[in-house]
Amino acid sequence: MTHLSPGQVVDVADGCAAPALTAHAAACTSCRAKVESILDAARLAAEDPRPEPSPLFWPQLAARIGEAVRREQAPVAPWRLWVCRLAPLGAVAVLMIAVGIGSRLWTPGSPSAAPEAPVAAPAADHDPADDPSWLLVSVLSAEVSVEEAEASGVLPPPGSVDSALTQLDGAERAELAKILREEMAAKAPVVPQSPGA
Repeated sequence: MTHLSPGQVVDVADGCAAPALTAHAAACTSCRAKVESILDAARLAAEDPRPEPSPLFWPQLAARIGEAVRREQAPVAPWRLWVCRLAPLGAVAVLMIAVGIGSRLWTPGSPSAAPEAPVAAPAADHDPADDPSWLLVSVLSAEVSVEEAEASGVLPPPGSVDSALTQLDGAERAELAKILREEMAAKAPVVPQSPGA
């Protein structure tokens, strides 16, 4: 048999060669010397302490990795592309809805478009019986009895005025008291004075 090739010598030294090659290396002094020299080199390499890298190695490695990461573009999420494309369409849709709702609520002759006319206070000498709306209410209610009004729920139930007064806050109560005092002063009967006063 011929001598072992360098690859076969390495396989025998690693212990993964075919049994025939291992038997030849044991019998042949030249091949056995090559296998033993490889095993001695491996033992010396294992006994030799590993050298530490240069103190500049780690900072330079970190700088190179950082630079490579900065050069690489971050991946963009697919949903972000859709948001960028659909955002203007959504804004247009919201604007159209707002215009549609506004056009339905606003009409050219609506009371909100016209300035409000000041409400005139009733004249002191004005008689409520002359008011046409009061006359209409009087005519319509003339044929309704109190019992029918109570049964239909038109009249307030007993105690509802007291309940309404308890729900007023301080400012509302003060305003109500002021109105009542003014009305009572205006309707107060004139007390005749005695001739000697």
